[in-house]
Amino acid sequence: MAKDSLETSDQFKMVEIRDDRQTRQQKSVEQDREDLARMGKKQVLKRQFGLMSMLGFGCIVLSTWEGVLALFVVGFTNGGPAGLVYGYLLTWIGTLSIFITLSELASMAPTSGGQYYWCAMLGPPQYGKVLSYITGWLTVFGWQASVISASYLTGTMIQGLLILNYADYDPKPWQAMLLMWACLLVAVLLNTLVSNFLPKIEGAILIFHVVGFFAILIPLVYLAPGHGPASEVFTTFLNEGGWGTQGLSFWLGVSSTVFAFLGADSVVHMSEEIQGASVNVPRAIIGSIAINGALGFGMLLAVLFTLGDVKAVLGTDYIYPFIQIFLQSNNSSGGTTAMTAVILALTFLSTIGLVATSSRMTWSFARDRGLPGWRYLSKVSWWTRCLQTVSDLKELTFDFDQFQNFHTSRCNPCDNIHLRPFGPDRTWICYRLEHPHFSCYQQFLRLLPYIGGATPLAPLQWACESSWRCPESTAEHRGFPGAGVGAMEGSGVSGSRQQCLCMHLDGDNTVLQQLAQDNPHNRLDYEL
Repeated sequence: MAKDSLETSDQFKMVEIRDDRQTRQQKSVEQDREDLARMGKKQVLKRQFGLMSMLGFGCIVLSTWEGVLALFVVGFTNGGPAGLVYGYLLTWIGTLSIFITLSELASMAPTSGGQYYWCAMLGPPQYGKVLSYITGWLTVFGWQASVISASYLTGTMIQGLLILNYADYDPKPWQAMLLMWACLLVAVLLNTLVSNFLPKIEGAILIFHVVGFFAILIPLVYLAPGHGPASEVFTTFLNEGGWGTQGLSFWLGVSSTVFAFLGADSVVHMSEEIQGASVNVPRAIIGSIAINGALGFGMLLAVLFTLGDVKAVLGTDYIYPFIQIFLQSNNSSGGTTAMTAVILALTFLSTIGLVATSSRMTWSFARDRGLPGWRYLSKVSWWTRCLQTVSDLKELTFDFDQFQNFHTSRCNPCDNIHLRPFGPDRTWICYRLEHPHFSCYQQFLRLLPYIGGATPLAPLQWACESSWRCPESTAEHRGFPGAGVGAMEGSGVSGSRQQCLCMHLDGDNTVLQQLAQDNPHNRLDYEL
C-alpha cells in the first residue's frame, strides 16, 4: 500500500510539473503575440528556438575566438601583442556596453527588424521614417556582407590547408571565389531544406563551439616548444604598417578585434522565432557576448605566449598565420591539419547562422515595404509559417498541393475539410474529411504537422458520427500523445465512411483558438 501511495504521489507531482510547464509556455506564447500586436505585427513564423538554441546561434555567429585567429596578423602588425590585448579588452567592454542598451530595446520591442524599427520608434517624429529607412538599408547590406565574408574566409582556409598538405598546389583567386560560392550554396540549402531542425543544429553547434576551443587551446599550449615572457605580451607595441604615430597604428589594429565581435545582434533578427522573446533575446545576446569574450581572450593570450618565430608567422605561405603557429607548436602537418579543420568547420557553421540572420532581416525590411520587390521578398513558405487565419489555411493547402512529390496524386475527391473544437477544455480539434480518398487523406496528414502549435495524434483516423463526437476514450485511455486507429459508420452519411483526425491544441495556433473561442456554433466548414 505504501509503495502504491508513493507511486500515486509521484504521478501527481509529474502531472503538476507538466501542467505548470504548459501554463508557463501558454503565458509565453500569449506574451509573444501581444508584443507583436503592440508593434502592429502578427505572428507569421514558427517559434521553434529556445534560450539554449539561440545562445548557440549567437555564439557561432559571433565566432570570436575563431575570428581572433583568422585576423591575427592585422592586429599584430598594427599594435603588436600589447595592442592586441588592450584593444581586445576595450572592444569587449564596448560591445557589452552597447548591447546592454540594445538588449533593453529588444526586450521592449522584440521584432526581426531590430535597429530600423527602434530608430523609427525612438527617433524624432519629423525624421524618424527617413532615419529608419537609411538604417534598414545599412543593416541589410551589412548582413549581406557578413555572409560573404564568412564564406570567403571558409574558402581561403580550405586553400591554406591545401597548401599545407600539397607542396605543388598553387592557389588562385578564382578558386577561392568558387569555394566561397560553394560554401554559400551549402549554407543556403541547409537553411531551406532542414530549417525545422535548425534549433537542434544550433544547440549542437554551441557544444562544438566550446569543445573546439579546448581542442585547439590544450595542444597549442602544451605542445609549444616554449612560452614567451609576459613582458613581451603586455608591454610590446608595434607599428609595422609604418603609420605616423603608434596611437594611429593601435586604433587601426583594433579593427581586427571589432570584426571578431560583429554579429551580436543576430539574435535580435531571429526574435520572431524565439519563445519568450522579450526575455530570452536579451539573455541570449548578453550570454553570447560574455561566453565568446572569455573564450576569445583566452585564445588570444595562448597564441601570443606560444607565438614562436615572429618572422615565420608573418611571412607564412599558408595564407593564415595561425596555421603557421599551429605547425610551429606541434611540429606535425597532420596535427596542424586537424586543428585547422576544427576552425574551418566552425567558420562554415557560422555561415549557416549568418544566412539565417540575413534572410530574416531582408524579410522583415521587405515586410515593411522597404525593399524593391517587397511583395515577393516578404512571402513566407508554407513549411515555416504559423497559421493565423482560416484564409492562411487555404493558402497553405493550395501551396502544398503544388508539390507533386509530396503526395501520390491530385486531391480532387477531397472537397471539404471541417474543423470543430472538442473536449471539456476545448483544446481538442476534430478535422473531418468528406468524400475521403486515400491520397487526399495522406496529403492532409502530411500537411498537419506544419500547422504551428497543434500536436497531431496521427494516425487517429475515425469515421465520425454526424454529431461530431470524437471518441472521448481516445484522450483518456490512449494517453498523450498516443495514437490509434479506429472506424465507425457515419450515421449521417448512408453507406459511406467519413474520416477524422483528432489533434491537441498546444496553445500556439490562432486558427484553432479562434474556432474554440469565437465560433458561437462550435463549428466551421471550410471549403477547399
